[in-house]
Amino acid sequence: MTFPFDDERLLQPEEREGGLAHVAPGAGSEAPLVVWLHGVNEKGPLHRGLGSPGFDLRAIVDELADASSIAPPIVAGPSQTRDAWTGSRLWSTFDLDAFVEEVEVATGTKVDRGRVVLVGHSGAGCNPSGGLLSPMHEVKPLAILALDTCMDERFGKLLATAADVAPVHVVYQNAIWPREFDAFERVFKATLAEQPGRQGTFARVDAPGANPHDEVVPVALRRMLPKLLPPPADEE
Repeated sequence: MTFPFDDERLLQPEEREGGLAHVAPGAGSEAPLVVWLHGVNEKGPLHRGLGSPGFDLRAIVDELADASSIAPPIVAGPSQTRDAWTGSRLWSTFDLDAFVEEVEVATGTKVDRGRVVLVGHSGAGCNPSGGLLSPMHEVKPLAILALDTCMDERFGKLLATAADVAPVHVVYQNAIWPREFDAFERVFKATLAEQPGRQGTFARVDAPGANPHDEVVPVALRRMLPKLLPPPADEE
């Protein structure tokens, strides 16, 4: 289902209802939430990664829920098509609290605020004060998944301190889009170590297909979501 979310600021004038939410089969009246922030999206489309050409997170989540690998969640994301030509301008005003509230209204399902996973791909992790690095207020993510985002010393430190206390899991590929992987890893791990109790992981994956940058997404979600959103013990 689609719904308005900051449309005037995020979308082109002729576009409407940039938010999209999907409730996985078997979800209860209260469900976990996977929030999806897409990357650079200069020419659209709306709902990139949630039904647009290419990977579709709805199908991935449904597959995992059907196999009882995860607790059936809601998966939802906003769209940005205005000023979406570079990662540094993506999601500058993203408000996780407001988005969670709009998802609840659109779906009629209460979000389990203790099980909100924030997932960002590519440019969603390239704005030093937005996207995955947006200030967090009432809703604190259970975890942040940074999938093939910007990587250098600066972003290593920023991601390691994102969202106050949430574990940050970085998954990347190195077949295309060269970045400063070693420098990022060094600073990311050192910054995590400076914060007692703070957790995070840094992992390279082999992503098949013609576009490894996009293929990181399904590979990472199939690996990480069962760890973060396990089903109730009586359903395993």
